[in-house]
Amino acid sequence: MSRQRQRGVTKHAANAESAETVHPSLHLSGHLPLKGGDREACGTTFGAEASFLPASSSGLTRGSRLLGEPFLDPRAEPEGDTKREIANDLRIGGFEPFSLCDWPGKIVATLFLQGCPWRCPYCHNPGLIDANAETAHRLSDILEFLETRRGLLDGVVFSGGEPTLQRALVPTMEAVRAMGFAVGLHSAGPYPERLKAALPHADWIGLDIKAPEACYDRMTGTPKSATRAFESLRHVLASGIAYEVRTTVHDGLMREPELAALRQELAASGIAAHKIQTFREAGVDRQRLAAALRQQRG
Repeated sequence: MSRQRQRGVTKHAANAESAETVHPSLHLSGHLPLKGGDREACGTTFGAEASFLPASSSGLTRGSRLLGEPFLDPRAEPEGDTKREIANDLRIGGFEPFSLCDWPGKIVATLFLQGCPWRCPYCHNPGLIDANAETAHRLSDILEFLETRRGLLDGVVFSGGEPTLQRALVPTMEAVRAMGFAVGLHSAGPYPERLKAALPHADWIGLDIKAPEACYDRMTGTPKSATRAFESLRHVLASGIAYEVRTTVHDGLMREPELAALRQELAASGIAAHKIQTFREAGVDRQRLAAALRQQRG
């Protein structure tokens, strides 16, 4: 995820106008439960021990579907009105209308999509983890704002959370690109096939590789996460688009020998430039971080 971690309206430099004065208000969207394909993906992809969707008032449990509801294959290519409907289902937990740090060298707006299947202890955006949490923005309002920024912004970045969790990602990327914006994507690669499907619609990706393979499950709190992340890395390299591979390092969670092992693994994959992002405490779930540090020491 990107380092911008505040929901909703933000203010920029002291000599800039307040975002509240130049951007249309973005109203609460209310609770939008995950639809069939997304619920299946985030509820069952990693098995019951790693699922995180709570039971709901409708009787849905982790990874379940309403009786009679058709399964929505996330790899299927929607068309016409269906594609627009899917895009409107995008669940947006936060929005930054002006960012200089989410895509190197670009001035962008960034959408922070709700939901992530992993539980990294240093996550600075824990409010975006729960896929069924209340969301703060409507896509229609953000597209209206973007209309006023044609020629002023270089692009739009889809961050998270984990953007590829949502089936609505690709149709929304297409809609944004059709407006004339370059499209950036942040991902940790938990859904390799979904990422592969999204890459043709992106101009750049920032891929988070969390740790060397031997330490991955400890870092994400999710079984077999290394297999998925490194498969996603192979998809990125095969796609030919511009990319940045980066790793957030907390000295207490990843020691120098482990970081050296990760560098070797990335070099073996053909990665020459690897960005290290220093851990920042702002926004972190301190209880989760403390528990992870105790486990590492023990």
